[in-house]
Amino acid sequence: GRLTINVDICATTFYPAGPIIDLIPKIIKTKFDRHEKTRDELRRGLDRREIDTLNRFFRGVMIFVTHRSDNRKPKHKVSYLDSQPADQAKFKQGNKEITIAQYFKETYKQTLQFGRLPCIVVIKPDKTKVFFPLEVCEICPGQRYEDKLSDDARREMVQKTAIKPWERFDRIETAIKDIFRHQRDENLRSIGMNVDPEFIKVKGRVIQPPRLTNGTEIVPDGGRWDLRKFIKCPRLHNWSVIVFENRNYAPLEMVKNAIRQLVSSLSERGMDVYPDPPIEYGNPQGGYDKSLLLAAQKARITRDRPAQLIICVIQKKVLGASGIHAIIKRICGTQLGVISQCIVANNMKGQNPSRWRQICGNISLKINGKLGGKNCVLADRELNFGTNKPYMVFGADVFHPGREEKGRPSVAAVCASVDKTVTRYVGRHSMNQKIKNEIIENLEGMAVELLNQFQRENNILPFQIVFYRDGVAEGQFQHVVQKEVEALKRAFSRVYGEKGEKGQKPQLTFIIVQKRHHARFMPVQRGDSDRSGNCRPGTIVDTEIVVPQEFDFYLQSHASPLGTARPTHYHVLLNEANFPVDAIQTLTYKLCHLSARCNLAISHVTPVHYAHHIANQAKHFVSWDGSGSGRSGSSGGRGGDTVPNTTRCEKMKSGIENEMFFV
Repeated sequence: GRLTINVDICATTFYPAGPIIDLIPKIIKTKFDRHEKTRDELRRGLDRREIDTLNRFFRGVMIFVTHRSDNRKPKHKVSYLDSQPADQAKFKQGNKEITIAQYFKETYKQTLQFGRLPCIVVIKPDKTKVFFPLEVCEICPGQRYEDKLSDDARREMVQKTAIKPWERFDRIETAIKDIFRHQRDENLRSIGMNVDPEFIKVKGRVIQPPRLTNGTEIVPDGGRWDLRKFIKCPRLHNWSVIVFENRNYAPLEMVKNAIRQLVSSLSERGMDVYPDPPIEYGNPQGGYDKSLLLAAQKARITRDRPAQLIICVIQKKVLGASGIHAIIKRICGTQLGVISQCIVANNMKGQNPSRWRQICGNISLKINGKLGGKNCVLADRELNFGTNKPYMVFGADVFHPGREEKGRPSVAAVCASVDKTVTRYVGRHSMNQKIKNEIIENLEGMAVELLNQFQRENNILPFQIVFYRDGVAEGQFQHVVQKEVEALKRAFSRVYGEKGEKGQKPQLTFIIVQKRHHARFMPVQRGDSDRSGNCRPGTIVDTEIVVPQEFDFYLQSHASPLGTARPTHYHVLLNEANFPVDAIQTLTYKLCHLSARCNLAISHVTPVHYAHHIANQAKHFVSWDGSGSGRSGSSGGRGGDTVPNTTRCEKMKSGIENEMFFV
């Protein structure tokens, strides 16, 4: 045995240091997709939604103030933003009431330029409140931003931080030599420690990619494949388009041309599509429920059948529950029971026709999967996963809110395969009652529903179940496995007992999926790498850097053309079926090729990929008031607190709950 040191390069985001007043226009522009406010516009004040957004953004941030004449700059932690502007918020000074703005003018001889903006409130240890106008506050440098980034910011970060493998390893090697250049120091010698600065060389092997079929055999090359035909397509006759954008920005003729190309893309891949869906315009600022209801009614071209699909053209996919994308998913999924597909209006513009054709191809993959079609499947000889008996593959994940959403409940999602090709999945979601609880609290109930659905579609229950669980930290392994395996066993007893098959209980294989780690691989010989310098897709490492007494392995299943690929670390914590190591590794790699969202091998198994998307949608189905106060009386949303009794999580409408709406 030996100790190893894990050294890697990391990138993260920070709050920009400097005056808060300069940052506010940028926050509002990013969050609401508006123009950047000028200083004159800021002087007129902010609306309630803007204040709420700033409140979440700045809560907990360390600041210093600049109005004191003694040049002292003590640090303060922001508690919240006051609801009143500085020129209206009053406090008692002696026998009279005075506004914050008046106080600053009299005490510091400073006339506030932004008196209509709210003040930052700092609550001191003795519970007294101190109010600071925004214009005298600056953010202290070096503070990490821990909340989720917008799509644009995330894309920019990926582009700026992507490093090719050889460059990454060179940088790490330089850092290691710098860190341990004093290894001959007396302290190290006194304890007999010697640090070898060389990278560990491990043996790996490359699994061959599975054969796929869409009627014709497909062999993936470098983690990707061409897909010009779908193996199974539904008819799409009852659909409509609604444009949540100004007609000047998204004129009708432009939308019609774009939809014609989408119809052409779907038709080329084998779908029978009604070519001229009705197109409506909705108010991009609100009234979405009425607009979407109208779109659903217009979609019923064949009157005796319900609406199948609503295409929603939006300005931008803004993050958060108040963003139009989340609102559309919530209304269509939980109220109307109609599949939706959002398209960003800017992508429809005709400056780059080849790019729109490519986007249409990607959208076609999603639409076909959402409506019950299959893009491609594993070839017959690939379907034998070491058993000839019916089997079922589960994926599970838990969404935890970011720092700015303290008190918001965690939402768990579980999905499971319900067909023999392991390409059709049914999903369920549930709200955890305990805040930040890693355990899936309603796993038993969701598993019962999914097992019953499998039985309805196959007239038999599975003999073997492989359960992939994402989002578990290493210190939580045993606790999560104990609780969740118990929940699954209770579900088995309920379902198999109800079916009169008490003697037949499924064999369970429970696998943890870890994506957040710092192990990276690069071939020793450049000739063994792919075009980007990474290991080839299908690379398995299960020696040297794994735990000898346990069953774990690293699998790099995908190509990473921009930077260094991150392999996924799989931990097999329960293996009742006694699957051989090779069988589980091969099954896992095959499951990375079945996502209906793309024609690529993805970085982790498809059921976990789907569970993540279900949880990401379902977090917006929670009727959370944003107060952050749980039944324990805590306002901080600490782990172990419970959500208020009034908090609810809406379910998907029965018409689409068993469809792949999450693709």
